[in-house]
Amino acid sequence: IMPITNFCVDNRDIVCYLVTKHSWKGKYKRIFSIGSLAITTYNPATLEITNQWEYSDFALIKPS
Repeated sequence: IMPITNFCVDNRDIVCYLVTKHSWKGKYKRIFSIGSLAITTYNPATLEITNQWEYSDFALIKPS
């Protein structure tokens, strides 16, 4: 897995949950964080960011 190099450095985690991700690769733990500027997932063993979505990336999406 390649580390994420383009992430929102100004984001501050507000609340975090330990969750289980279910995917075609199996299921594994992740930390799911709701932050000030983005939603982020972390690997709980290393605290490496595994995914991040800034609110501005999807806040304006509307169903057609």
